[in-house]
Amino acid sequence: MPDEPGRAPSYEELAQLVVSQAEIINLQAEQIETLKGQLGDIEQLKSRIAELERRLDQNSGNSGLSLLATRQLNASARQTSGPSALPAARSAAVASNAARRQDFEMSANPDEIVDHRPERCGNCGKAFGHSDEGRYSARQVVELPR
Repeated sequence: MPDEPGRAPSYEELAQLVVSQAEIINLQAEQIETLKGQLGDIEQLKSRIAELERRLDQNSGNSGLSLLATRQLNASARQTSGPSALPAARSAAVASNAARRQDFEMSANPDEIVDHRPERCGNCGKAFGHSDEGRYSARQVVELPR
């Protein structure tokens, strides 16, 4: 712009001003587009957070899922969002659900006994020898009506 007060700017000075203003306008347009993209990302993240929070609030007492399915669901949510995302009420709900759960005793007269003796380890393929015969475990499968 003119250095002397009262002097009108020259054509070249005006042209330089128009070019610098056009550069500023282009920069602002790029920034607006970037902000629009970030707003879309924020909305997607808000939606994902709401879904993860909904899933974390579910337990076997209110979701229609088994305790095991609830634990698996929450484990996957923890991997996604980190342990700090678990609300304190969530751990209280799990403790309350565990207290309500009934532990069943083994039946003295089961309907069926299955003797499962594999020849090899399913993980490493090692053959089981005679020294392994003394080891066993018992479990009971209870089928619940749907």
